[in-house]
Amino acid sequence: MAKLPAPTIKLSFFLTDIYEQYVLLSDFDDPIVVSEETFLIDERCIEVAACDYEESICELLCETLTAMGVSEDNHERIGRQVDFEVQHRLETSRGTDTATIVIPTRISRTFSEEYEDGDAGLRQPIPASKSSIDGLARIVFHVGVQDPGICTVCLKEFEDGDDLIQMPCSHLYHQHCIVEWLMSSHLCPLCRYQMPTTQLCEDLPQLLVPGSELN
Repeated sequence: MAKLPAPTIKLSFFLTDIYEQYVLLSDFDDPIVVSEETFLIDERCIEVAACDYEESICELLCETLTAMGVSEDNHERIGRQVDFEVQHRLETSRGTDTATIVIPTRISRTFSEEYEDGDAGLRQPIPASKSSIDGLARIVFHVGVQDPGICTVCLKEFEDGDDLIQMPCSHLYHQHCIVEWLMSSHLCPLCRYQMPTTQLCEDLPQLLVPGSELN
């Protein structure tokens, strides 16, 4: 029996910033989050043959995380998580004809500030209009016909027969994932393309600049 070729390991990294507001109550020890919004800031991909993984991944991982602005203090921890998932996926795919193993990793940075009455609605997400959501292109994913991909809302690979939606910016998502997303935020999770809303322009939220200091 012919030996199967070593698969390619495709590591996808998604850097997200989470902005949250909290309140402190006398009856509770921990703060209570009253508002939270997440933005995708950057995404990068590493591809390496499984047979070369151990020799090359450390340098490639550090270069990628540094380019994304991830602190060196977090590189080792992220590396351990990735290594664990890679070894698990290699074990479960052994003896199969899997050509590519896709492993998505989400890296989050959280920015917090105490909620004040004057902040009400400041960063409340605005949903896309129902008519704009209904008008989005629906397609069915077919393995071998379309390129492999990942839904960056649920971080799962597209599988044969999945119902997808293509945004006007060309990004693809699982239909149920992106519809649920757009019902609370009118921004594309990847590029922040703005879908039409029922709000007036002056009501759009003020988005914080990534890395800015919060009180």
